[in-house]
Amino acid sequence: MDEITNAKQRRTLEKINRKALPKNLHLDEVVSLFEHLEYKIFEEGGSSVTFRKKGTPPFTIHKPHPSRHIPPKNAAKIRKYLRETGVIP
Repeated sequence: MDEITNAKQRRTLEKINRKALPKNLHLDEVVSLFEHLEYKIFEEGGSSVTFRKKGTPPFTIHKPHPSRHIPPKNAAKIRKYLRETGVIP
């Protein structure tokens, strides 16, 4: 978490890393966090978005609709990915 200096991204990361999975995590918050971490964002055909950064495996999630809130099961996938890539210790 040391590489996160922006307060907004730090709050998003803390929300993702809480013991209880967030129910109010917004897709825009996740996109902003990954952009801050220097990932490139790709809107895939259909309803998925892929985050890519050189040296790390790509990460794809389903875009929530009609609401932009990410379901807890996808929040768990985001948390797992961020732990595996060393963003969250």
